[in-house]
This record gives sequence, C-alpha cells and structure tokens, in this order.
Amino acid sequence: MRFFILLIAVLASVSIKAQDSLQIRHKPDHALKWSPIHLWGFYPTLQLAYEASVSKKLAVQGDVGYVINYGGGTNTEYMNKRGVKLKAELRYYFESLPGSRDGFYTSIEPYATSINFDRSVTTTECFDPNCQVWYLRNYVYKVEYREFGFSGKGGYVIYFDNNILLDVSIGWSWRSIDYDQPNNIPQTTGGFNFFGPNEEDRIVLSPLFGARVGYRIR
Repeated sequence: MRFFILLIAVLASVSIKAQDSLQIRHKPDHALKWSPIHLWGFYPTLQLAYEASVSKKLAVQGDVGYVINYGGGTNTEYMNKRGVKLKAELRYYFESLPGSRDGFYTSIEPYATSINFDRSVTTTECFDPNCQVWYLRNYVYKVEYREFGFSGKGGYVIYFDNNILLDVSIGWSWRSIDYDQPNNIPQTTGGFNFFGPNEEDRIVLSPLFGARVGYRIR
C-alpha cells in the first residue's frame, strides 16, 4: 500500500515538474507593437497594439488605428478621411522550438472599422432638354464606410534581441462591408479607378497578412 502511495506521489511530482518546465519563451508578459503595413492602402492608419499575458499559454491584444488623411483618385477625389480601426485578439501560444526563443501561436480576432470621407465627383450633364449644350457639374458629399469581421490567424514571433521582436501572421477574415452614401448622386463612368475603393456593400472571405514590430516589456 505504501508503495502505491509513494508511486502516485512520484508521478504527481514528475507531472507538476513537467508542467512547470513548459517553455514558451517567445510569449511576452507585456508588449507594445506597431504595424507599418497599415500605412499602405486606401485607408492608411497609424496602427498601435498592446499585448498582455493572461495565463501560461494565453494572451490578449488590443489594436487601435487612427486614419491618416492622404491619397486620392483618378477621376474622383477622396478628401478628409477620418475614423478608426479597432481589433481585439485572443492568442494561444505553443511551446517554443528547442533551443530557440522564437515560436508559433494561433489566434482569433474580431474587429470593427468606422471611417468617413468626403467624395468629390465631377459629371457632364445637359443644360437643355435636348442635350445640345453640356456643362460640368461638381458634387461633394459624405460617405460612411463601415466594416466588421472575424479573423483566424497563425503567427510566428521572432526576437532580434531580448526585447525587440517581429510578429508576423497569416490567416483568413470574414468581412461584412457597408458603404452609406446619397442615392441622388450621378455615378461616373470613367473606367477603373486604381486609387479608389470598391464601394459595393458585400460579404467576403479574404486572406490576410500581418507584420508588427514590437518591444517586449517583461
């Protein structure tokens, strides 16, 4: 009987020791991050994130982006962009690779985007009922862009020293996109607008790629 009690105690001790020895060296207790990729695109943002550990393998990250007003169009101008991009992420970290301080994680991320901009459209219209005389008319109106969605990602954290890190991720996003604008504005037919957005309401599944540079706070 004493032998079995001793065996159980030894197995329990080994189990606890193995759990304590779990190495997740790439998971920061706290980290500040910046995403340079978000400066590119029609809605560029200054995107900053903060990550905090909540358990041995889990962490949460909040991500806030402030829209930067630059960019334009070919036959249509887009002005005065303003808004935010908000993200919340729950991460699960895997054990670090043998002999490495880098490693993998997987995550889920709901997000929401709220952006407004002023759009200027110039159209050619008839001055008289028989359209013998033409003139140019300019419309300026507000457009509200709203998007929310849900992303599933896999990522990898690389350390350049004890604190500086690169956080890269790939995955897929389910996106619900809505544009709200006046219905009485004539639509232009100037062809493909490389700099402009696709202003159609839609639900799509899209691939994603992310890269953030960060500083680990122990």
